[in-house]
Amino acid sequence: MQRSSRYRRWLIPAVAGALLLSGAACEDGDFPNFIIPVVARPVLVATTITVRSGDKQVGEINKPLAQPIVVNVSDQNGGPVANAAVNWTVLSGGGSVSAPNTVTDANGNTSVTWTMGPTPGVDSLKAMIANGAFVIITATARQPAPPVQQPQIVSATGDITPAVNQFRALLGTLNPNVAGEQPGGRREINWDGVPATFTNNDNFPGNFFNTTSPRGVLLTTLGSAFRISDNGYVDVNAAYAGEFNVFSSPKLFTARGSTVIDVRFFVAGSNTPALVTGFGSVFADVGLPTSTTIEYFDAAGVRLAIVTALPRSDAVGLSFIGAVFQSRVVARVRITSGNTPIDPNVTDNVSTGGTRDIVVMDDFIYGEPRITP
Repeated sequence: MQRSSRYRRWLIPAVAGALLLSGAACEDGDFPNFIIPVVARPVLVATTITVRSGDKQVGEINKPLAQPIVVNVSDQNGGPVANAAVNWTVLSGGGSVSAPNTVTDANGNTSVTWTMGPTPGVDSLKAMIANGAFVIITATARQPAPPVQQPQIVSATGDITPAVNQFRALLGTLNPNVAGEQPGGRREINWDGVPATFTNNDNFPGNFFNTTSPRGVLLTTLGSAFRISDNGYVDVNAAYAGEFNVFSSPKLFTARGSTVIDVRFFVAGSNTPALVTGFGSVFADVGLPTSTTIEYFDAAGVRLAIVTALPRSDAVGLSFIGAVFQSRVVARVRITSGNTPIDPNVTDNVSTGGTRDIVVMDDFIYGEPRITP
């Protein structure tokens, strides 16, 4: 038997096409060819760029943002691309980045530190890869926050007259009760001029001292109403007789249903928000060392300071607390007067060892409300 001298042969394309296998022939005929298809693998390239983190931050002018800007580069299948080049360009705002060009890590991520420009506003940054795909990142640059001012605090109990006069002197001359801004000085509210229609009832309007008698103050409360009294609130509860004394006779002030009152400042007689340099109040019958406070807030709602009124130290039972800042920064104060509001069925029991501290207010003394610091 003779055998063919032909041999097997293989044809294998390098990238794509078909795989041809053939064997040597035998006496029964040629060995059949086998064709196996070969599928080509696409080349994976950097295709898409997205922002991973750091977009839409808020920072200070001329300073780096708190977080780096991180982008991610992926291929056409969505997988991460390592060693992809990313070009960074500041589009607006005049800031800078830590490097104009970076490359991605094994996870497809790369980052820069972005320093804001010199002008407040929205800054923008462009991150682009080789195929022209890009993302825009924005951040808001703000002026640096002003340094925290340490206020001058005036506090007294017992004979409070010297402290009140010291506080007045810090604020300046008493201004008339007229609409509009005064160049400086102070305003005061002693409640004594409130008409009878708003006295000894719960009808006193919170805007009275910005409309009827324009002094640039709007009062709000977490409670149900305000009450002016010329009888020490004995019409609310007869047990209050002799408990609340006055600094300027004869009227006192408090809220119903709450011990918290907010005082917001406006240009007198207008709806234009304003700032003051300081605020202080006379309190009657402070019994506990931490029950009565004044908190000071700026126009952004940031608390600047909190001061605490001293407990009463004599039979008269008056206390004064106030704070004056170096410039007009106070947009609102929150007064907490004791821990228990006046009520027909509730009395103060601090003098007998209890914890119910009912406190009311007399004079408010504050700087002239003005628009600018």
